[in-house]
This record gives sequence, C-alpha cells and structure tokens, in this order.
Amino acid sequence: MTRMRCAALLLCLFLQACSDQREVVVGFLGPLEGKNSDLGVQGRNGAQLALEEANAQGLIPGVTFRLEPEDDRGSPDGASQAMDRLAEVRAVAVIGPMTSGVARAALDKAAEYRLPLISPTVSSPAFTGNKDLFFRVLGDSPLWARTLARFVVEARDLDTAVLLTDMDNETFSGPYRDAFRDEFTKLGGRVLRQIDVHASTLESWDAVAAEIKAVRPRALFVTLSARDASRLAKTFAAQGEKIDVYSSMWSATRELVVDCGHACAGWTFGMGYSEDNPRPEHVSFQQRYQQRFGYASNFAAALAFEAAQLLLQGMVRAGGDPQGLPSAMTALPELPGVMAPFRLNEFGDVIRDHYIIQFTGKDFRTHETIR
Repeated sequence: MTRMRCAALLLCLFLQACSDQREVVVGFLGPLEGKNSDLGVQGRNGAQLALEEANAQGLIPGVTFRLEPEDDRGSPDGASQAMDRLAEVRAVAVIGPMTSGVARAALDKAAEYRLPLISPTVSSPAFTGNKDLFFRVLGDSPLWARTLARFVVEARDLDTAVLLTDMDNETFSGPYRDAFRDEFTKLGGRVLRQIDVHASTLESWDAVAAEIKAVRPRALFVTLSARDASRLAKTFAAQGEKIDVYSSMWSATRELVVDCGHACAGWTFGMGYSEDNPRPEHVSFQQRYQQRFGYASNFAAALAFEAAQLLLQGMVRAGGDPQGLPSAMTALPELPGVMAPFRLNEFGDVIRDHYIIQFTGKDFRTHETIR
C-alpha cells in the first residue's frame, strides 16, 4: 500500500511538472520548393538549430520552443495562406519571409493577426523606417548596391555596364538595380542597356546573352536567383564568352557553388554576409550546422539563426510574454550575432556591417568589410 501511494505521489508530481511546461510555437515562412528553395530550406534549418539549442540550454525555464515551417511557394498568395495556417497554430512570431516579393502580403497578414515577422533576408527599402510588425537582421540592399558600384568604377576602373534584372522579385531587384545605376552614373559610368526579364517565363537565356554581347559592356550587373544566374553563366561559357559580372546577395548561395562552379568564377557581390568570416561565433555556427544537417550552411541559414536569436532574446526580455515581444526586440542592446554584432533601431531595422564578396568558383571570399 505504501509503495502504491509513493508511486501515485510520484506520478502526480511528474504530471504536475509536465503541466508546468509550456510549448511556444514559432512560425517559419519561406520557399521550401522551387528555384528559391535554397533560401527557404537553409533558413528553416538555421531557425531550427537556434530553437533546439535554446531548448537544450533551458533559455526560459518551463518553456519549450517548437518551429512550425510553412512553404510560401514563392508567391504573395502562398505567403498569405501560410500566414493563415501559422495563426491557426497560435505562433507567437514568424521567422521570415525570405524574399522581398512576398513580404508585403505577409506583412498585411501580420497586421491582421498581430503576429510579428522577423525576416532573415528581406532587404528592400520598401520596408524601412516603418512602425509596424516587421523586423529584420539584414540591412537595406541599396546600400550594398551603391558600395558595389563604387567598387566597379574605383577599384576595377570599368566605365560601361549592362543591367540585367529579374522582375519576378521586383520589390528587391528593382531598388537594388536603381541604386547601382544611380551611383554608377554619378561616378561617370555609362549604362549601355537595361534589360528587365521575368526569369520564370524564360525557356532559354540565349536571346538575353546575345543582347548583352551586342553592346559589349565592360561590366554586367545582374539581379537574379542563384539558379538563373547559373543558367546565364553557363550560356556565356558555352559560347566562349567571358565578362565581368557583379551581382546581388540573392544569387550568392550554395546553389551557385554546386550548379555554376567555375562558370561563375570571378563574380563579385555587394551583400550583407561574409561566408569566410573568421569570428569564433561564425566558425562555431558553421560547424554546428554541418554536424546537425550534414551539409554546409549559407547566408540564409546564418541570418535565420540570428533572426531566431533576436526573437529568443526578445522573449527573455519580455519575461516570456509574447505580447511584449515587439517592443522588447527594439529595446535589446547590441547582440553578438553570428557574423558581427548587430542591433535594431526604433523601426525594427538593423544596424550592422556589409561586404564586398568575390566568388572563386568554389567558395565566397571577403574582399572588403564596409562599416
């Protein structure tokens, strides 16, 4: 009888301990299939790693964080539907979106559900300086574009360019192209042609390559996904053409390494991530990511990890109360970050370094850090 009572008492204590545990759902929003899936899958993994490590450390006693990933299918409608599903499972916040093209639709739903968005990779200036529920760990892309234009003119001494832009992601690619063009021409450069495409409808890049070759630019500036950048580079390579190419962060993913390789060797990027960053925090992250998922991380993984860190530290500051999360995140002191320290301003926009990066055909090497 005594043993039975003891067992019952232990069971009650166990059940009470279990009831004290609270699961907090964190949403993830990104493209998990299709041409931008390298962003979505790596972003999901980076966020997952951050939450797993927080749970293992007992970051907030009695709280377990669970990631609920949703595929936005790379479209505004897909993002809206995914946000509906994340609201249904009572997510306290969403890591994402990963592309500027779906960010407006996601933000409309965020306002409807009072659901904060913490984007790892959206960098369009369309979302800068607004008091809303949109927070991000990546800076404005036009800043990188202007830095890249100065590099082209001043470091490379190139004075003519063709601008090639995928308008399928116009919210990102349009402002990036415009900032590059404005800075390039201000410094004396001449734009020979501006080519806008919808890459999703192109069966071949032959006609685009022919149009570029016809005006013989000294530099080609492209705003394309990694998959489309690879297709264009292979088209040039098959024709025996070599041209200096400058690009945005959008295409600087591991897919460029795997799919393009030496066909893209020598490409230069203006971006907010440094893959060969020697900081101990970054090296450790890369090692832990490789061990957890079995392959190398890219910028989307590192930035999603940082976005999740921002959320987690905001939850700590808010005492575990999701209602206080938005104000808590903007009130946080500088966080150590993976690549470099960062902090948010009052609008939820990030303040941090950016970089000039060169692709060797095998990896991405930092040429310059811009502070």
